Amino acid sequence: MKLIPTSLVLVALATTALNAVRGADSFQPAPGFVSLFNGKDLSGWCYRDGAKTDEKIADAFDGKAAATDGRFSAKDGVLIVHPKTPRLAQKIWTTKEFPKDFVLRLEFRAAAGADSGIFIRKPQLQCRDYLVAG
Repeated sequence: MKLIPTSLVLVALATTALNAVRGADSFQPAPGFVSLFNGKDLSGWCYRDGAKTDEKIADAFDGKAAATDGRFSAKDGVLIVHPKTPRLAQKIWTTKEFPKDFVLRLEFRAAAGADSGIFIRKPQLQCRDYLVAG
């Protein structure tokens, strides 16, 4: 199975921002789009061994409200990141398959200092490379 690597906060939140406003049960993706997050649990998401898209799934979260290590959870239609100390980079991956060419739409909310990168094959796309006004 081919996995598309995606940072939790960004890709999953492609649907969660609207889920939070409208409610998880009422959200519907635009025609032709597939939701990566069901608004209820972490089904369709996983950790995997290594950094390559063909690495095997190390821990799948189907039917679970939270990742095994507690870094990610689903609650009230929102996919949430729970940063740990020390700050370790942990990527969450979708288990869905996609064609070679696809369009990604997303909305997200992130706290100051959050890593807002999205990994889609290569390289990382930065969504918030700007200075925070103080």
